[in-house]
Amino acid sequence: MSGITSHHLLARLLSVTAGSDAGWGDDDLGDILAHQLRMPLLSAAGSPATGGSRSQVSFVTFADVLHDPTPDLSLLERIKEFAKDCRMNPDSTLPAEVAMVLYFGGIVGARLRCGATITSMDDDALRNGIRWVLNRTWLDHGLRPLFLEAERYLGPVGTEAPAGQPQ
Repeated sequence: MSGITSHHLLARLLSVTAGSDAGWGDDDLGDILAHQLRMPLLSAAGSPATGGSRSQVSFVTFADVLHDPTPDLSLLERIKEFAKDCRMNPDSTLPAEVAMVLYFGGIVGARLRCGATITSMDDDALRNGIRWVLNRTWLDHGLRPLFLEAERYLGPVGTEAPAGQPQ
């Protein structure tokens, strides 16, 4: 995906404004994120991925996957797709801001923990998204280190991220 298209997609995904989600305050968004992180991934994101079984992922939560130092890539992809679907669906009950934290969490988790790129977004767009997440005062303290690591790994806007999987 070209940089322009990638930045256009990022702008569309991040087009959340104050009060856009039924007037949710920072405390509300923090509580909603904490609740979503405790939810089993299977119940929120649907049936198991190809090759997985319902019993393997029935009780795996969003937090389990995002905090895992060696997560299953397919589960990170499911988090990303679930969050993207919620963000793009005007009838979703999950606030857009919370969906975006999960969306970027899946992407940076895949990049840092699996050495995989699961987005067509370029690194500058990803850096901007990470910065947006880190600026959320209600960001879960358990997720903040993942995003700080991603910020360090990717470096400043306009630089090339290092090749290979981070240590």
